[in-house]
Amino acid sequence: KIDSKVIYEILRVCTDEGIVEPYLEIYCPKCNRYAKHYYKVVTDIPRIINCSQCDAEIINPINYAIVIYKVV
Repeated sequence: KIDSKVIYEILRVCTDEGIVEPYLEIYCPKCNRYAKHYYKVVTDIPRIINCSQCDAEIINPINYAIVIYKVV
């Protein structure tokens, strides 16, 4: 098993080298799927969004954001 600290260090190096880009993806607390909303920075996340999977209103979606990485 690879230690999570090692993985995060690898992702940081890959980000610094322009290999990957971090994004924030919103997870829907109602249907437990990804809401298909992606943001580059926290300040871009609106206060309310609708899940594209179940159409639930997600209030304060920052509370349901996870970091994902896109290979560039």
